[in-house]
Amino acid sequence: MSEGREMSPDRGVISETDRLTAGVSEVSKDFINWLDAYGETSRDHQSFFAGSVGRFAKSLYYRNPTLGTAAVAPMILFEAFLPSARRFFHEPIRFPIADAHYAMGFAFLYEANSDPVWLDKAVHFLNVLKSTRCEQFKEYCWGYPFDWVTRVGVIKKQTPLITTTPYVYEAFLQVYEILEHTSEFRPLTSDLRPLDLLGEYKQILESIASHAQFEIKDAKTSATSSSCDTESPAPLSRCTCVIFCGALSTNRKSAGTSPAHACRTDSLGMPRNVLLISTARKRSP
Repeated sequence: MSEGREMSPDRGVISETDRLTAGVSEVSKDFINWLDAYGETSRDHQSFFAGSVGRFAKSLYYRNPTLGTAAVAPMILFEAFLPSARRFFHEPIRFPIADAHYAMGFAFLYEANSDPVWLDKAVHFLNVLKSTRCEQFKEYCWGYPFDWVTRVGVIKKQTPLITTTPYVYEAFLQVYEILEHTSEFRPLTSDLRPLDLLGEYKQILESIASHAQFEIKDAKTSATSSSCDTESPAPLSRCTCVIFCGALSTNRKSAGTSPAHACRTDSLGMPRNVLLISTARKRSP
């Protein structure tokens, strides 16, 4: 018997790939069962600092590192050794990043076995994401569902973040590309047919790209270099981030929205923030 193969209980040979596929399938089923039982709201490591107690401790840490260290130390220890203590600091909530990953996960399952149940679940999470967008902004965008204390102030909940929105973009793009080649699918959670969803998702994808291009503020890095996208439209943010450009530069066919359209470009048609990072790396010792 060749290495990496074994006999099945009945007869025939099971390849290593078959065993791996079966194992992944079982893990996926276990996770889906857990999700159905646990529910779609949850906590994560940021829950320790999402509530009033955590925000106060974190703010104190930035104002007075000595006292602040004593204040945040219990939460850091809980996070490392007793994560279940999160329930004392914040209630379960929805995270746009989680909903986007659920949508992509079920989309991948549909691509693997063509079961419309999985595509319906993916569409369900996209519907959720449509309802949890930052409504105070013209374009589609997403951020934290809680106030977040930073070194320079508080980013209010529903402030769009370029570290959150790209995941949602990828989720809508993946399902859009599936629906382009799925004519018979009709989601159980909607009366819309694929053609209707395609038009809606295309508008959302274009809106997200417009958000990155026009609503994300620029921060000058120096007198001679190009400006680059900050993490958020909020004036508090000073974090250079190229995640959105990276997420869109996947060489995947998009809904009439090329990666360059989502990032500010220079005269060469290249994202300015990517050029900036490349230039900075070349100049660094």
